[in-house]
Amino acid sequence: MLNFPIVTKDLTIKKFDLSMANDVLKNSHDDDVKTFTPDEYFESNEEVTDLLKRFMDNYDSLTSPLVFPIFLNNTNIGYVQAIQLVDKQWEVGYHIAKDFTKKGYGSQALKAFLPYIMKELKINKILAIANMNNIGSITILKKCDFVLTEQTYRNDKLVYEYHLK
Repeated sequence: MLNFPIVTKDLTIKKFDLSMANDVLKNSHDDDVKTFTPDEYFESNEEVTDLLKRFMDNYDSLTSPLVFPIFLNNTNIGYVQAIQLVDKQWEVGYHIAKDFTKKGYGSQALKAFLPYIMKELKINKILAIANMNNIGSITILKKCDFVLTEQTYRNDKLVYEYHLK
C-alpha cells in the first residue's frame, strides 16, 4: 500500500484525485509537453478524468503506470511516474510545468520519489529516457545520479537511455 504524501523542502508528492483534473489538463497544454511528450497532451476534462481514474485504480495494486502529482504549496506543477516496460524493467518519468522549470523542482521531486518508489516496487535498478534535445530533462537526470548508457530510437526519435548509478 503506497504511503503518501512525500514531502520535500518545497514540494509535496501525493496521489491523484479527481479534483485535480483541471490542473492536469492545463499542464498538458505546456509547450514542452507538445514538444517532448505529445501523447500527454489532452483535449478535455473528461479525457483527463478517465485517465486519473485509471491512475487511481493502479495505486493499490502497484500496476503500471504509477503517476503522482507534484505540488508547490497548493499549485500542481507536474508529476513523477514509474512505468513498467515490456521487459519487466521500470522507467521513471517526470514533468514540471514550464512556469516552474529551472528552479530545481524536477531534481528535488525525483530525488525524493526514487528511493520511495524503488522500495515499494522492490527493485534495485530503474532507467530513464530523455529526448536528446531535452536539455532540462538531461540536466535533472545527471543531478539525480543517472548515467547515460545507450542511445536508441523510440517513436522514430533518437533518445538517450540512462540508468541510476
